[in-house]
Amino acid sequence: MKLKKFLPCWSKDKNTEKQAEPETEHEPSIKNSKISNTQSNASSVDDEPDEEELEMLRKYQAKNSAGRKSVAAERYNPEDDDDEPLKIVPKSDDQRKRLKDVSDKIMLLNRLDEEQLTNVINAMEERKIQVDDIVIKQGDDGDNFYVIDSGKYDVYINKENGPEQVFTYDDAGFFGELALMYNTPRAATVKCSKNGTIWSLDRKTFRQIIVKANAKKRSQYEAFLQTVEILQNLDENEISKVADVMEEKKYKAGETIIKQGDEIDADSHVYFLISGTCKIHLNIDGEEKVLDKVLQSGQCFGEVALITKAPRNATIISSEDVKCGVLDVSAFERLLGPCKEIMNRNIDKYEEELNALKELKISD
Repeated sequence: MKLKKFLPCWSKDKNTEKQAEPETEHEPSIKNSKISNTQSNASSVDDEPDEEELEMLRKYQAKNSAGRKSVAAERYNPEDDDDEPLKIVPKSDDQRKRLKDVSDKIMLLNRLDEEQLTNVINAMEERKIQVDDIVIKQGDDGDNFYVIDSGKYDVYINKENGPEQVFTYDDAGFFGELALMYNTPRAATVKCSKNGTIWSLDRKTFRQIIVKANAKKRSQYEAFLQTVEILQNLDENEISKVADVMEEKKYKAGETIIKQGDEIDADSHVYFLISGTCKIHLNIDGEEKVLDKVLQSGQCFGEVALITKAPRNATIISSEDVKCGVLDVSAFERLLGPCKEIMNRNIDKYEEELNALKELKISD
């Protein structure tokens, strides 16, 4: 069973998102309650996950700050909708800037290209929310996706003894996507507890742009990952899991991606070069050297330090604009186990190359 049945078709950047929305896909019906982003498993009632998938789900839910209930519904198929004219809501320059700043921190929008993000911003509507306003109510049909600009919102889920607050959004976050993706009622109730502003995106535009874009991007990731030599031991199902949690990062020419000497921590990544080229820089006895070797599309870097837990042994700098797929430490350790043997074999080769550089002339 593919992990895609559990995870939404996007990945979250923990560096840019402080709080992962407890999606209003699981909203409790409560008045005067807070918004809860309980992330749900989109699993079929007939399928049973294996232990690895369950562990991945637990990690995913933990990263999103709250666990979602199961959503026993079929994933929305973006190809079912015909392309129609996109909605445009007039905005001032200030509104566009604020919305762009907020959107930059939202995981769900990370895979959108510039045109797609512009279309989403065009279609979003600003809403002023007052204390005690109910933004979404558990059990209602999903009509909008919401991005928080400011304010405080509490999430409630109905229990046997009444509504229970499970999460609070404070000036950041998003919610409401699961009901739109899986055609399910709201799984939680979200209530405002401090006046603020949110941006709403209607169901049709959400599906027309965001769901389609993420489904397409995931397919592209799968196709790309199948060409990466170091992943040759992964089967189709394992590749799909990697694609589901892989995030995309872009770097301008001359930008440092990895710095020699940096310690490995929870925010460290392994990188798969999707497009562009990079140079390897070494600091040898205080002198900066540049290797003749060029990293190109389809190559992986940064995995040695993640395996050995040693500091980064080289600096990687983009020699032109590049695009990388990245996996954090957790995903790397969980998903790339079948590749560890190949990676371990390469460690000795890398060490030999680095040691040889100290004896050779390296181009500046």
